[in-house]
Order: sequence, then C-alpha cells, then structure tokens
Amino acid sequence: MGDAPTEGPDVLIEKDGKVGKLTLNRPERLNALSVSMMRGIEQGLKEFDADDNIHVVILKGAGRAFCSGIDIREVADQHFNVTAHEDRQHTDRLGLWFHHTFWEFRKPVILQLHGYCYAGACYFLGVTDLVVAADDAMIGAPESKSFGLEPSLGMWPLTLGPRWTKALLFTGDALDGATAERIGMINKAVPEAELDEYTNWLAKKISLTEMPILALHKQTVNMIYDVIGFYPMLKTGLIFDHMEHREEKFNELLRRVKEDGVRPALEWIYGPTGGILTKGAPSFLDGPEGERRWLESQGR
Repeated sequence: MGDAPTEGPDVLIEKDGKVGKLTLNRPERLNALSVSMMRGIEQGLKEFDADDNIHVVILKGAGRAFCSGIDIREVADQHFNVTAHEDRQHTDRLGLWFHHTFWEFRKPVILQLHGYCYAGACYFLGVTDLVVAADDAMIGAPESKSFGLEPSLGMWPLTLGPRWTKALLFTGDALDGATAERIGMINKAVPEAELDEYTNWLAKKISLTEMPILALHKQTVNMIYDVIGFYPMLKTGLIFDHMEHREEKFNELLRRVKEDGVRPALEWIYGPTGGILTKGAPSFLDGPEGERRWLESQGR
C-alpha cells in the first residue's frame, strides 16, 4: 500500500530501561496481523515477563498504520469452504489467544495507535490496559458490514455502552482518535507527531511504580471485569462471529480474496476506493452534509 517491504522479523522486540516495546513490522501490509506476527508477539511478551526489570510494555506499529486487521489472506486460507467445526476451531483459537496473551499478561500494556486500527485489530483495544492514539487515527469495525465481527467488540459494550457500540457495528464506520478520547474509547489522543514522545513518557511514568504493585493493580481491575462477565462476553462473541461466518457473503468475500486478490475483494464490499482505507472518510457523526462534502472532495 505504498510502504516498502521490510526485512527481518515481523515483530520488533526492544527494551528501553524498564519499558518493553513490541512493534508490528509488516508496514507494506499495513501490519495486517498474521500467524507469524502472533508468534513474534508471544516471544516478546515471554521475554518481558521473564525480566522483572521490565515494568510496562508498549505495543505499536511500523509504517502508516498500527494494524489494518487480521490478514485477510490467512483468513481465506483458514475459513474458505471449511466445515462449521473447522471454522469454530479457527475462530475460538484466535479469540482465546488474545485473551490469554494480553488480558492475563501480568504487566501493564499500553496500546499506541496511528493510521488505522480496524476490524480484528480491535481485539487489542479489548485486552490491553491503556490506549494512546494519534488524534487522526481511525478506529472501527468495518468488517461488520461484510463478514463478521471482532468477538470481544473492543470491550466497547462495557466501556462505551450499548448506543455507541451498536452505532459502530450497524454502520461499520470508524471514529478518529480525538472522538475516541471524548467518548472514553481510549485514554488519550495527541497529534501524531507527538505520539511516540507522549507514549514513551507515559510508560516511563508508570514504570516508576514497582512491578509487583503494577501487576496487582492490573489483576485487581481485571478481576472486577471478570466478575462482570468479560470472558463470557468474549465466548459469546465467538459464537456469534462463527454464525456470521456461515452467511453466504463471508464465503463469497473469501473466494474473491483467493481468486482476485485483496484489493478487488475489498472494492466489492466497500466500493472503488476500498472504503475503509480512505483516511478521513465520514462517519455517522458527520451526517448527510458531511458525507456530501467529503464525496465532493474526492471528486465523486
């Protein structure tokens, strides 16, 4: 998508004093999450967990985006024309991986967003601890228009309530980072030029607290949400995601991915621009006038 292919690991693992950093490193794919990247994340978190000098972790993305979602090529390989049982296995494995890898990780994880955080990338919103975003980052669940949903729903039902969650799912629209901060979806939005500085500053501020204390604080808050029902919510979301996969449109999309490629498949769903990859596209908050102005600016 305009970014040069990278060499080296799909996930960069760094230590900066008491701060561990994981960087998704497939910028040419807008860091679409692959099985290889998941293994890299696991490796990094395992290293950080074993090192008691690391108090807090930052997760971010290289290039123009944090993450555009689960790699749809791999989704096609795993889900196209499979049995219901196989689909359930793949769907459950992914959802439970996020929960066990991040929610149950004992140290705080700060999610740093820029560019896009779409579709399956919203899993990270649901299971990390703090979220900082560029004020123009785009966050949303466009897959709800075509082929399912992210089963934890980014934890939106428990953080945003039903109205915002339903509006995002029903429309498939994305919200910018500034709006996301205003409604409580994230902790802080800053200009993209200040994003690294702010996130590093926040991580180092947190790292001044002893690691065992931070771990207990995280466990305390997570336990409350466990009692409220976060894990059963995820399990229920996995069931409904699997049900949506049995709809004809899902299999047709995956067929087009395999036979025609990703871009033509996305254009079939979202129109000539690929829809979701057009920065600044209007949301339901902009209303009909905002949509008209945007279409005119695009020459459409």
